[in-house]
This record gives sequence, C-alpha cells and structure tokens, in this order.
Amino acid sequence: MRPNIQPLLGTRSRIPAAFTAVFLAAALTACGPEPTLQGEIGQEDTLRAEIDLVIGVIEGEQEYLFENIAGLTRDADGRIYVGDRGGRDVRVYGPDGRYLFQVTGPGEGPGELRWGVCGLAFDPAGLLWVVEWDSYEVFAVADADADYVRQVLPPHLVQRVGEMSVSRSTQCEKPMFTGPTGLTLATDYFYLDEEGEIEVDRLLASIAPDGEMRNRVTIPERDLGDISWSVMVWRHATWGNRETEIEPPFANRNIRVHSPDGRSAHLYTRDYHVQVFGLDGELQHEIRRDIAGPLITEAEARRERERLDGTRDRMQEVLVEFPWIEMPERKPPVGDMWYDEDGRLWVRLAWAEADDVLRAHVYDPDGEPLFTAEWPRGIDLTLGGVGGDVALGVQRMEFDVQRVVRLRFSPR
Repeated sequence: MRPNIQPLLGTRSRIPAAFTAVFLAAALTACGPEPTLQGEIGQEDTLRAEIDLVIGVIEGEQEYLFENIAGLTRDADGRIYVGDRGGRDVRVYGPDGRYLFQVTGPGEGPGELRWGVCGLAFDPAGLLWVVEWDSYEVFAVADADADYVRQVLPPHLVQRVGEMSVSRSTQCEKPMFTGPTGLTLATDYFYLDEEGEIEVDRLLASIAPDGEMRNRVTIPERDLGDISWSVMVWRHATWGNRETEIEPPFANRNIRVHSPDGRSAHLYTRDYHVQVFGLDGELQHEIRRDIAGPLITEAEARRERERLDGTRDRMQEVLVEFPWIEMPERKPPVGDMWYDEDGRLWVRLAWAEADDVLRAHVYDPDGEPLFTAEWPRGIDLTLGGVGGDVALGVQRMEFDVQRVVRLRFSPR
C-alpha cells in the first residue's frame, strides 16, 4: 500500500493526533527566504511556524512507525534523515515525505547499530555521521542508498573509580561539525582530585574526523546556586543507608550547547542569563533578559505532588527519610536552549499551561536578537534539522507514538 499524500490547504498548524492510517502532509507552497530579521532586545519581529509536512503513523507501514526519535537532519536536496533510537535505524525520506531507503539498521556487523542512534550530522565533505553510544558510524549517501565508509572511535573522557566508571563516552552530547576543524562537543569531564573526590570540569572539545583530539579547553563554571536536588535516604540490605537525589518540582537545570562555529553557550534555567564562550574558552558575550517564569497552576502543582508521592510510596518498605520539598510559585523562565544548523542560538521560554504555542528568542552568533519564533506546543525542535526558515521536529501522538513534522516560519 502506498502512503496517502494529503495537502494541508487552508489548515492551521494544530493537527489532530489520532491517525489510523498512513498520513503524510506536504504543503504546496515554495520555500520562503531565510529569516534575517533583526532588532533590539524586546522589539524583535515574530515568525510563526506552520506545519507543512508530517511523517509518522500510529499503525500502518513499518517505514512510517517510530519508537524513539533521537536525531534529525536534512541534506542539500531537502531529503529528511530520521534516526530512531528504539528501532536502531536511520531512514531517509524525500522532501514530499515518502520513504526512500534505510541508511543503516540494527546488528553487530560493520556499519550496523548495536545501541541505537544518539544523533545525526553531515561533515564538510557531505558524509553522514551516525552517532552511537560508543562510536561514530560514517556513511556516503547516494541517490537511492548509502555505503558504509568507516567507524570512528572518539577519545573517551572517562575516569574510573575502582571498578565503576563515573563518566561515559561523550558523543551522545549532540555533536556538530565546525567546518574543517572537525567535530565539537560541549561535555562534562569527571576525574578524581588529590583527595580521591570526584570533580567535574566543563569542557569544549574539538575532535578531528579521524577521532583524534585536536583541542580541549575548560569552560569557567558559574555558581550552581540552587541547582542541587533534594536527597532521599533509604536502607539497602547489604550496604546500609544510601542516598538518592530527587528532582524537585520545576527544577533549575544546567544547559550547555555548542554551535557549528565552535562556540558554546551555557545557561541555568532559573534566570535568563546566557554566557557564550569561544573555542579558547574565553567568555565572548552574555545575553540577559528580565523575564519571570509563568505561574504554576493548581493542576500542575497537583501532578508534581503526585509524582513525589509516588516516589515515596514505591520506596516505603526501605525508606529512612524523605525530604520536605517546597512547591515554587513560578516555573523557571527558560525551558530549553540549542543552536541550529545555521549557528543561531534559540532560547525557548517556559510555557504556561494555557499556552498553545511555544516561543523562543533567536540570536545570531554574536548574541544580537534576530526574531522571536512561535510554533505549536508539543513539538520538540532540539534534535537537529533546523536551518533557514525550515525546522524539523518531533511530535507525540496517541499511545506515546512519535512522528516527524516539518515547519516553515514566516512573519506573523
């Protein structure tokens, strides 16, 4: 059975989630110009996204079923690449959403995926790098298939404590290629100090296409403040009392991302204060806005209390001490942050429960505001494939099934 192609004529960007057959939607409009609007902070123009393509079904052909999408990208011809961690494969779709071929799939052989996809990236030579848990698998993509080129094992920034590794390979940190300089990672490096205590450095690392380390600098760390989580004490039959951290409601999170030109941006979500560092680890500029997070509704507070109560109930038989955790009045102002494939920095605001759209402030590489982006709530744009006026995203449907959506931004 061939997929049913339906144009989205006269529709808005909110698409019903219930699908019982293959649904692919492609708008018949041509690509618009890349948005280059620029202005003072707080006075940017707004670009609103409309969905013009949907790939994914609740039930139907296997090629359109996804389990856990972990990587998205596009090539120069507009083809869409989807890395599915659950399915351990990478699939290619045409600009109209039709399935074309599989780059790689699960297995133990050369070029096959043992653990699943962490991310996708094209290098300057046009080779597709499939990021796995412990390696990079490199492919040359043609019109109708892909040839396996090689495996690259990255340097492992791992320190062992006794028989336990306290870190892991860093390539699942969504690397980007930075022109001829190779791959860039913003990662945490765990090591032991002179007293044997575990320490963490924030690193910006550049890796050559052959996997060799080219450059590695330590990024200065801001005061963590209230980022620490509450601790639950419980009794282990062999080891005695143990401690486990519990995420507080609407917790302050630590976000660090890196750009195609090798910079890295760092943020704590409790306040709108972004620090951008160069490849040398020096602070280049800061972005600040005085924005309060949205008020937490009674329904949101109730869900968080139920989550905490569920944790306590599951540990009841061995629980020694459960912390009292205060419910904040507001969410942190920032929800997420990422760089797109054009090197623009997106700072997504936290949403209020009543919001039906998400909003992000978008900056150029020098921190100058470009525009405010708006798109339908429930679509994740952090997995790659965002550039120009086009963005690929992941949207959840019924039964927690995922689908890929393509958005086009235009002035509101």
